[in-house]
Amino acid sequence: MIRYVGDGRMLRGRWALVALAVMFVASAEAQQLPVFRAGVELLEVDVSVVDDAGEPIADLDGSEFVVSVDGDPRTVVSAQFVDLRPARSPEASPDQREVLYSSNTTSARGRLIVIAVDRESISPGEGRRVMRAASAFLDTLGPNDKVALVTVPQGPGIAFTSDYRLVQAELEEIVGTGNEVDFFTNEFGLGVIEALEIRRNPALLLQVCANALQTGVAECESNAMLQAETIASQVGRQAAATVGALTGILDWLSEIEGPKSLIWISEGLVTETGLELGGLVTRAAAARASVNVVMIDDEAFSDMTRDRAGPTRTFDRENEESGLYAIAAYTGGGLHRVVQDDAGPAFARIERELSGYYLLGVEPLPEDLDGKSHGIDVSVRRHGATIRARREVQHRPVSAKIEDRLLRALRSPIGVTDLPLRVATYVYQNSASPSARVLVVTDVERDVFDPADVMFGYQLIRPDGEVAAGRTQRSTIEPVDGPQGPVLEQFTAFVVEPGQYTLKLAVVENGGRIGSVEHVVDARQMARQRFAMSDLLLTTAPVDGTAAVRPPVETRVTEDRLMVYLELYADDPVGLGDLRVQIDVADHASGAPLISQVGEASAADAVAARVVKAVIPVDELPAGSYVTRAIVTRWAEELGRQTRPFEIARDPGRPVTARRASEAAEPEVATTYAEASQREEIAEARDTVAEHLTPKQRREGQQLSREWFSAHPQD
Repeated sequence: MIRYVGDGRMLRGRWALVALAVMFVASAEAQQLPVFRAGVELLEVDVSVVDDAGEPIADLDGSEFVVSVDGDPRTVVSAQFVDLRPARSPEASPDQREVLYSSNTTSARGRLIVIAVDRESISPGEGRRVMRAASAFLDTLGPNDKVALVTVPQGPGIAFTSDYRLVQAELEEIVGTGNEVDFFTNEFGLGVIEALEIRRNPALLLQVCANALQTGVAECESNAMLQAETIASQVGRQAAATVGALTGILDWLSEIEGPKSLIWISEGLVTETGLELGGLVTRAAAARASVNVVMIDDEAFSDMTRDRAGPTRTFDRENEESGLYAIAAYTGGGLHRVVQDDAGPAFARIERELSGYYLLGVEPLPEDLDGKSHGIDVSVRRHGATIRARREVQHRPVSAKIEDRLLRALRSPIGVTDLPLRVATYVYQNSASPSARVLVVTDVERDVFDPADVMFGYQLIRPDGEVAAGRTQRSTIEPVDGPQGPVLEQFTAFVVEPGQYTLKLAVVENGGRIGSVEHVVDARQMARQRFAMSDLLLTTAPVDGTAAVRPPVETRVTEDRLMVYLELYADDPVGLGDLRVQIDVADHASGAPLISQVGEASAADAVAARVVKAVIPVDELPAGSYVTRAIVTRWAEELGRQTRPFEIARDPGRPVTARRASEAAEPEVATTYAEASQREEIAEARDTVAEHLTPKQRREGQQLSREWFSAHPQD
């Protein structure tokens, strides 16, 4: 026990657990978990080892761990320390290239943390200060950590999210709703321990009613028994609610890959025998979850009631603490006893203890892999080390059905890294409606160039946790040459309402490997706007101009020509008149152009849309990283810009000299539209706009137009 004295979408319903489980499938960076690839299947055991201050001890090796299963020793094959501390973000540099794709192999590791508040155990109206400490705890987490909130027995719930503000807002509103034993109106001054003992042994009523008059003994015993039954029933109901809530949470977490941490905030838990908590051991093993208990020790309440709470109040409090201690001990966590005014140090210690763990690879016997729970004992040969380990371990056999494995990967809020993959998106306006088109491009790394049977699962998830769109695709794919070797390319598209989304992608290869990753999608509003631009698409231009253009996850130009594609939108065709699209190639987003070209804009299928296509020769640029920048202006006003990085992948030893911007070749036709037949339409649109201008605005526009055309006489 550690003593501290002196520190998505909202749902309503019973414990909110069933709803959370459903919402979680749709919840929205990823954790890179280690994967064992030994010749034999190993039993995976995760344990935490900390020093006296709660700091993880990170330099242990397998020989320092002692493991037994069902009382018999097992060999520890490997011990890998998994560091979960948030990485420090490097200071931004103007030369730093933007990365527009997500990968499950480069994302930083993160933690899965559930904050659960047992409101019924907390004194009515109390707990706000502890909730504020919990809220401050979230500020210490990293961007790749994910937090869920559960309140019991009834209250709001938030599925795993990286938007800690949602959780913090709910924590600010949570207070205790418990029904304390009313010692002020308790005629017999019975404590909880007394009430439980009287219910088990009614003969104790003789002591309670020893001073009653002879004629009133029967009435005294009847009233005292009623009082004892009321207290015992209240305690039993609360204990059942707590165990039921913990059971539901652990069952929910068992469907999620990887280790999890549950922080249980409570004022106490009384159990009659302690046997009620036994089932939590098996469930914690199945969920790979540990429970750290934050026990509120409300000294103000104790001071106020100490003299009236009966002689067993001290023992009652010890019993309340022992119930919470058992929960922590059974599940590999710790008990952190706090007072409301100073809960910060407890949460600070929890954060330290959760910042790293060991993943042990234990050589099993055949019976250890039967999918059932087995007793396990883990110790460490290191002086001053405290180990946090669950009391049971369970090996979960992998389902042979590819659909089951895909669903499990989609449910996990942490990235599965067995199958390396990358994903990027391109967003355009949907021509048939005000909706947005989201093109999803995926690369799946392969070891060989053999075709693979692969199943893809997609979910586009709104900030409130609802799935806006989703599908599965299964196909046999021929690998193509990628940056690091053979890759499988897959494309799909969704039509969604404009907004912010999280794309959840899971991939299962028929050979057994699984990968998953999340990617943020900004499906911004492009319809019914004065002016809007799609994402910029860059790829290697086909040599003969006939090959299909395939949007890449990451643009790598292997030839000497870069193809640029962009769509422009306006709520009225007039808004697309007199546009100039300048396309630059630079070392970084704000760098001076190395190559500059004016792009041609042609009419698209949609009335209020134009398409810009350009082929830029990059033969004089050396191999390396660059940025393409598209700037759209009307007269002297910049309407918008888009940038996208790309890489020139050729022999780095090739001697070249980058051409200057002034030497860049201009296209033969640099008008807003390529076809001469559209000139009349442009002039007509310009006249329409002029009708709504004041004389001063008209004169200023004409002057700007004359200045621009004097600088570009070919137009």
